Order: sequence, then structure tokens, then C-alpha cells
Amino acid sequence: MEQQKDDKDAHSSVGGEAERPKTSRAALVAACGFALGCVLAGGSLAYHLLVYIPHRDGELSGTIKPQSSAEVENTEDHELDRQANLAAAEAERVRNEQADRQRVQAEEANRQAMRRATYQTCLTNAETAYTRRWDSQCRLLSETNAEGREKCVRDSPSIRDYCITLYPEKPTFDCTLPTETAREYQRLMDADKARCLAEMNAGLL
Repeated sequence: MEQQKDDKDAHSSVGGEAERPKTSRAALVAACGFALGCVLAGGSLAYHLLVYIPHRDGELSGTIKPQSSAEVENTEDHELDRQANLAAAEAERVRNEQADRQRVQAEEANRQAMRRATYQTCLTNAETAYTRRWDSQCRLLSETNAEGREKCVRDSPSIRDYCITLYPEKPTFDCTLPTETAREYQRLMDADKARCLAEMNAGLL
């Protein structure tokens, strides 16, 4: 009995020692597999980070080159210059428009002033013509009366006083004219003034 037990224990011991190496090999295989997976994953990650991404960024950098601070500042300066030029051009345009309006207004004011002055000159000419007609008629009457008076006195010295009364002295200007003559001269002056107004309204003056 003891021999069988010992044999059994020995067999169990031998059997246990035979199965233990199987468990160790499986763990070793699993550990090796895990380590290999880590190495492969690490290698893939390292390739992605150290090879693929730098190579891709290098290709992109050939088409999209980041601007340096000097280039950025230069671009901003160009934009500021462009905006300043646009503002200056707009200010110049506004000044030119204002100058054009002022010039047109000044020219129109000058034309209006000239028209008024020309119209006033036309009226003055009409009044001057009226005065000349009137004074011309006064001189004619004065000369006529002087000639009649002299002839009357020469022909009839005895009635000299009567001759003077019959042919009184007349002033050579601003005299009293017959009513019909005065009305005619007034009508002529009014017609001249009406012509002045019509010509001004028609833009002829």
C-alpha cells in the first residue's frame, strides 16, 4: 500500500512536472505575441510620425509656403497703401466735383450779372434816346422861335414887344413840348424798354 501510494505520489509528481512546462510555454508564446504586436504597432506609429507625416508636410510646403513675419508685414503695408490710395483718389474726386460745381455756379452767376447789366444798359439807352428826342425837339422849337422873333422885329420894329410875346424864348433842353409830341416820345421809350425786357428773357442780351 505504501509502495503504491509512493508510486502514485511519484506518478503525480512526475505528471505535475510534465504539465508545468506546457503552461510556461503558452505564457511565453502569449508574451511573445504581445511583445511582437507592440513592436509592430510601435513601428507603424514611428513610421507614421517619423516618415509619412514629415514627407507629406514637405510636399505640402512646396505648394503652401507659410509667410514669414516680414512677408506678412509687407502684405499689410501694401494693403494700407492701397486703402490710402483709394481714400486719396476719393478725396480728389470729391474736390474735383466741388470745384466743377463752384465753377459752373460762378459762370452762371457771372452770366446772370452780365445779363442784368446788359438789360440795365438797354434801359438806360432807351431813357437816353427819350431825352435826346425831347431835347432835340426843344432846340428845334427854340431855334424856330428865335428865327420868327427876329423876322417879326425886323419886319415890324414898331411891334417889337408883340413879336417877343408871339415868339417867346424857348430853352434848348428840358422844355415843355406839345402834348402829342410828349406822348409820342413816351410811347417810343416804353416800346424800347419792352424790347429790352423781351430780349433779356429770350437770352439775347
